[in-house]
Amino acid sequence: LGEAAEVPQQENDLIEQIKAREETISVLNAEFEQFDKRLRIFEQSLQFLESSSSVRAPDEGVLETVEEVKGRVRRAVIAPALAEMEKELAPSLQEIDMTAIEGLEATRDDLHRQACEVEASLAAIPTLEQRAQRRAFALAVRPAVLKPEL
Repeated sequence: LGEAAEVPQQENDLIEQIKAREETISVLNAEFEQFDKRLRIFEQSLQFLESSSSVRAPDEGVLETVEEVKGRVRRAVIAPALAEMEKELAPSLQEIDMTAIEGLEATRDDLHRQACEVEASLAAIPTLEQRAQRRAFALAVRPAVLKPEL
């Protein structure tokens, strides 16, 4: 009788193992489908990036993939490089002296005021043509000066 009870127990164990493996297979199939879909998107992305003139707009998945890859490159390559540069340059960077900035701003304002004054002065100066006309008029009106005889 002991052996008869063991057989149904073994059957139940086998059935449980089969169910567990079927669940694992189901999960693996779902993961494979996702992987396959992602692989197709990567292939389309690669084709899009390799083509120099794409007539049609790429699929949304392609654009998302390109953006994802760009983000990964930023995080994996660019961000560490920037952090390294900041470490290297940190000793050479000095705190900004606000008094120096205020002095430069005052100088800028003074130069701007001087430039405005020069522009106003230039606008007041008659043009060369006007001066030439006045001089010609003055010469025409002035009486002729006799040369002293030697």
